[in-house]
Amino acid sequence: MTRQTKSYLGFSIALSVVVCLAVSATMFMRVAKTASQQPQKERLLHRLPVLRGEPIVITDIKVGGKSISFEQKFIADDDWLKGLVVSVKNRSDKRILLTKLEFFFPPPPGSQSLLSVFHLSYGNYALLWGHTPTAAERLVGIGPGEAADIACVGQQYENFRRFFADIGHPSLDKVDLRLRTVIFEDDTMWDLGDYYRRNANDPASWSRVDEPPMMGRNRGTRLRTVWANKLAAMNRLRANERRSSTSSLSTSWNSSS
Repeated sequence: MTRQTKSYLGFSIALSVVVCLAVSATMFMRVAKTASQQPQKERLLHRLPVLRGEPIVITDIKVGGKSISFEQKFIADDDWLKGLVVSVKNRSDKRILLTKLEFFFPPPPGSQSLLSVFHLSYGNYALLWGHTPTAAERLVGIGPGEAADIACVGQQYENFRRFFADIGHPSLDKVDLRLRTVIFEDDTMWDLGDYYRRNANDPASWSRVDEPPMMGRNRGTRLRTVWANKLAAMNRLRANERRSSTSSLSTSWNSSS
């Protein structure tokens, strides 16, 4: 190989490297420009009313690594739920094996859904309908007084992206949040203000722990009817969740880490 040929090859390689670097820089600038063009708007995370006997307390919420507060607007782009972190503390006297939060979204224009609900959870989601916790499973969770972070990352975020696409990309300007379900180490469950125990003959269903108070014959009958209807509806929802991630009344997704 002559000196002239070597020089030509060296020049060609150097030129190729320069071209590759230029193309990479151009692509990076386009991606950065696209990201910066995402609309930065005022957002609001609304806490639905705290229900009776909630076993956990929400101590902090982070969006984009910065703490925000309920009912206070903040600036973020359309993907602000990515990386959302809800910090919670167990204020009960029992270990918590599963915590489930619900996020409510307004239906897209023209949608037939009444509302859309996304579930973000921490812990062993299979305990909702699968089985009584084993001795080993009872040791894994949030102990009394302990704290944990419920984060929309990894698989939970991927589940949210699919959910978001399925419901037609609703507005994320205002999102409602509430605590839905907590399962304890003794296989009892708090759900929307009431306590339940798993049915021994059917691990997928639950029975209310406390009987309604007797406040007069008619009123007591009405209360028992209300609680019976709620329990039946809850067990139907559990059955629907086992068959599908979409409930009959709303677009509903379950996400577990």
